[in-house]
Amino acid sequence: NSLTALAAVRAVTSVLAERGGSLEGTTVSVVGAAGAIGRGIALLAARGGARITLIGRPGTTHQSLDRLAAVAEECARAHSESARPEVTTDAEAALPAAEVVFTATNAVTPFLETRALRRNAVVCDVSRPYNLIDRLDVRPDLSLLRGGVVQAPDGAELDALAEPDLSTAIVACAAETIVLTLSGYDGAHLCGQLDLDEILRIGAAAEAAGFRLDADPSLTRR
Repeated sequence: NSLTALAAVRAVTSVLAERGGSLEGTTVSVVGAAGAIGRGIALLAARGGARITLIGRPGTTHQSLDRLAAVAEECARAHSESARPEVTTDAEAALPAAEVVFTATNAVTPFLETRALRRNAVVCDVSRPYNLIDRLDVRPDLSLLRGGVVQAPDGAELDALAEPDLSTAIVACAAETIVLTLSGYDGAHLCGQLDLDEILRIGAAAEAAGFRLDADPSLTRR
């Protein structure tokens, strides 16, 4: 999960850099921040100086809302100069303001409509199956990224591990397993609740092994 979260943020950062921007001061919404990957994404975006809204699904339990509130507090600590993230279950109200949207939920069917998104928004859909109802025919202004994908080391033979339409790309969770095995890395937060510093250490180990977390955005665009 660590590499999945980091790869998603790096993919978005690459697109923002193409536009001459960065996460600093960018409005970011995270759908699914109560989960491990969504929380990791929120913490990384907060450390980058983003202005964050954490979005829970309508009907979210009080327990899930409490988890979102706890993530908001962690995000505020990750970047002391940033405002505490907002927490909401009203996606239709929050998404039109977001320059960047990350989705990382366990929903089994798509539920986010492109009509709710801001013009020229960057959307990184980490979920499998995807959360976004893919209607780029009516919203060609959007930059829609498949989240949690990294570029394999040069010359790697991925075979069945490769993304179906990207022979040089692999899902980050599989890449993380390879990196942890080859490096012998052993950490206290490899499962469950992710640790921000450990996310970055695992990312560094992946890059040392030849994986590219800031892959060419053309590889991650849907």
